[in-house]
Amino acid sequence: MRIGLGIGLNRFRKAVGPVIAEGDPFESITPVGQYDSVESAETDGASSGDYFTTTSDNVYGLPESVLMRVPTFTSYSSATAGYNAVGGNVVFELSQSNANGYPFGTSMITYPAAAYNNDAEAAIGGVQVNDLYALNDFNFGKLIKQRIA
Repeated sequence: MRIGLGIGLNRFRKAVGPVIAEGDPFESITPVGQYDSVESAETDGASSGDYFTTTSDNVYGLPESVLMRVPTFTSYSSATAGYNAVGGNVVFELSQSNANGYPFGTSMITYPAAAYNNDAEAAIGGVQVNDLYALNDFNFGKLIKQRIA
């Protein structure tokens, strides 16, 4: 009896999946500056774990003000792997050889409470200048952007 019950509970847990966190996932994130690459951020004194945003002429071809992090030991190979590890509405970083094709240290979020197409929509949604928001796209993982206008 006990074995059957345990197996049933494990199946139930697996079906439920990771939790979607409540609250502001960006509350404790303060970018240290705006840089064209991880290397430029490190040259200017940023260290492992520091967040920064991209310049308009960044070496990655990302939009201006996308949130990145100087790489740490914890990163994930895809948006799905990040979601499975930390849950939804939580910021995580992509690994060097990630399935999404983004640079190492690119910050992502899954199941954000809100996402916007651009700074103008974010402003209408109440996002203040210099605050972070999830950039809306049709992919599972969302890039994170700092509102600049």
